[in-house]
Amino acid sequence: MKNTLLFLLVLLPLVEVGAEPQKAIPTWSALATRPKPTGMDFEKQFRNRYKYLVSKEFCTRVPRQSILHLPDQYREMVADAPQGRQVSWIEFLSANKSWLRHSEVTWSQVLAKQPLAKELRENFEKHGCLVIATYQGGPVTVLPFLDKSVDSKVMEVASE
Repeated sequence: MKNTLLFLLVLLPLVEVGAEPQKAIPTWSALATRPKPTGMDFEKQFRNRYKYLVSKEFCTRVPRQSILHLPDQYREMVADAPQGRQVSWIEFLSANKSWLRHSEVTWSQVLAKQPLAKELRENFEKHGCLVIATYQGGPVTVLPFLDKSVDSKVMEVASE
């Protein structure tokens, strides 16, 4: 008798009288029919998106388009594959302050709505360090800024 009473007290309030049965959860058939990338396709896409900064026995991964300035003497510090033990961006930056810098960018610069300041780029050249774009402390891709006047001139030439 106790079990029946417990059943009625606990489960009965969960049952609605006259409620329609729930419909089945929709399946993801659209995703299932989409061709899945093979291992090589995924690996190629991944390699094209990221670069590895390498120093001695450590490396860290950064987006390819986060490299704002790469002097010739530091080209060997950028690799397509990890070399050595992979560490976090913060740890790698603090260990390599002699040749690596970061430059905080705004969200509008990330989205290519605003260009990087000319003085900032000149400052990169002056210091001669490898510079990575960061947003809120982490490496971020910076899309290339296209001047709207250049776009309109290109469109005029293309229409002729």
